[in-house]
Order: sequence, then structure tokens, then C-alpha cells
Amino acid sequence: MSNSRIQSKALNAKLSWEIIGLDLAKNDLSFVGITLEGGIIRIDRDTDPTTFAMEPCCESHYLTNQLELYGHQCRIIPGKAVQNYIDTYFSGQKNDLNDAEALAFLGQQKRLKFVRAKNRDEMQLQTLLTVREHYIDEYRKTLTSLKGVAQYWGLRLAKSLSSEMRLIALIEDADLPEDVKGIFKEMVKTYKDLQKKARELTKKKN
Repeated sequence: MSNSRIQSKALNAKLSWEIIGLDLAKNDLSFVGITLEGGIIRIDRDTDPTTFAMEPCCESHYLTNQLELYGHQCRIIPGKAVQNYIDTYFSGQKNDLNDAEALAFLGQQKRLKFVRAKNRDEMQLQTLLTVREHYIDEYRKTLTSLKGVAQYWGLRLAKSLSSEMRLIALIEDADLPEDVKGIFKEMVKTYKDLQKKARELTKKKN
């Protein structure tokens, strides 16, 4: 079984791996790969503080915060700038490697306006707002569905009728099969629970 230590730039990308082990530290990366033939390749790589360029995405704010903790700099490149680069130098042929090259070159431009990464407090607030909007959307959909299926059974739920107890009482008094009553009650509970969660997140964001 061979055991070689190489620089990452000399790594043969055509090798087929049985398994790869990565050890990540603040400024260090250690790689040990075992090929299908049983060969072991080890890479020790010290990563000095450097600049990372990336496009905006759900994870770019988190990655920027983490990399800056390790002493690196990050530049988030607007997607439009990346697309313009691809159109100019790659005839619009967008793929991962072309995107990476565009990011590398654009990240060196001093006059390009980069996207500011959100800090952890801003990420927390954005999370609350996103989940709150999800709860609001879901409880409105649930209420609309409840009114629709109730009307199918001749049961009309007034817009002003929002109390959970009053809704349950109305369902109980209606001439409905018991399993239908159970479904309606569960929908009422779901609707009120989602509404409560949305209100709780509204308080937190304020």
C-alpha cells in the first residue's frame, strides 16, 4: 500500500476514492484519501488568511461570519455581476467552474460594490421574520380550507368567528358525522396554534 504526501495543486482529480477524511482547523486543512486501489494520499495544507469570494445564497452570510472568525476576508459578489462576466468571457455558458472563475476575478475588483453580509443579530431577526411569515401563511391557508370544507357540509363560518371555543361549539352543534367533526376540530386547533406561534414571534422581533 503506497503512502504519499503531496501538495493539493498536484492532486489527480481522476482518482476514484474509497473514502476521504478531512480535518478542518482555523487556518489548516488536512486531507487523507484512500483510493479504490488502496493507496493513501495525505495532504497537509496551511491556509494563511486570504479572501473568499462567493455569490449571495442562504448560507453565504453564515459562511462569511465563520470565515472571518478564522481571520479570512469574504466578498459576496452580486449575482448580476457574475452573470455579466459569464456572458462576456464564457459566451453565457454558466457552470460551477465558470462561476468560480468569475468570482475569483470579480473578487479582486476594488470598484465593485459587494453585498454586505448580515451579522448574527441580523441573521437571527431574518430567521424570526421568515418563520413568522411561514406561520401566518399556513394559518391563513388552514382557515380558508376549514371554511371551504365546512361550507361543503352547509356549515358557514363567519369571518368574525375566531374564538377557538366558539368554533368548536359550532362544530359540535352541527349535524355532521363524528369523524368529520374530529377533522374540523383538528383543523381549528392547527389554525389557532399557528396563529399563536406567529404572535409570539411578532413579540420577539419587536
